[in-house]
Amino acid sequence: GRNREKIKILLQKLIRERTDREQIALYTFSETPVLVAEGDDTESLLRAVDEIRFMDQDSFLADCLAEVLVREGRKYSEAGSPVYSRLILISDGADDNPAGKTYADLLDLLEEDAYRCPIYTLECVWEKDRSGLKNLRTLSERNGGMSFVLDETEDMDMITEAIVSDHRAGMAVIRLPLELCDGSERTLRMTGLLEGEPFELVHTVETPALSAKE
Repeated sequence: GRNREKIKILLQKLIRERTDREQIALYTFSETPVLVAEGDDTESLLRAVDEIRFMDQDSFLADCLAEVLVREGRKYSEAGSPVYSRLILISDGADDNPAGKTYADLLDLLEEDAYRCPIYTLECVWEKDRSGLKNLRTLSERNGGMSFVLDETEDMDMITEAIVSDHRAGMAVIRLPLELCDGSERTLRMTGLLEGEPFELVHTVETPALSAKE
């Protein structure tokens, strides 16, 4: 009831707050994910949100989330230039496919560079079973996102502002010296100051094996 109204308000706010170059893909899901709308046309996206209808149905959450991550990750990896992606998941955490992917499978997938992105989870409490909410929170905590319980939050502006705060994200391109490009696994460590606060980034990469000519 109330959460359904909040979901539409929140999605509309996020669409209106998008940056000029931000592309949005809007999915609903049951046993499979369904692409409802995508692109950067604000009015089309808002219309698609308005037309969403909520139904009681089984949801194969982990399977659908994995499929969306792979589908969208492949799309942007083929773009040829670095793309910052984030995923916003609205769910009660229930997964009705015991034979499908597990949350452990999802966490493994999110370790891969092609699919790694922050996940913001917007939790809807299902009184019959709250166990899935812990899984949603784990997805957010492990991937630099945030989680919110819609039932306990009335201020949709607060959630919107928290999510779009990563519009300030920056990107660093690091070119490795040729002598380090030998096909081995290397750990990169970057330290510095961000808005006056120290930070440290650690990332493991497999270096390409390059010759001097290449």
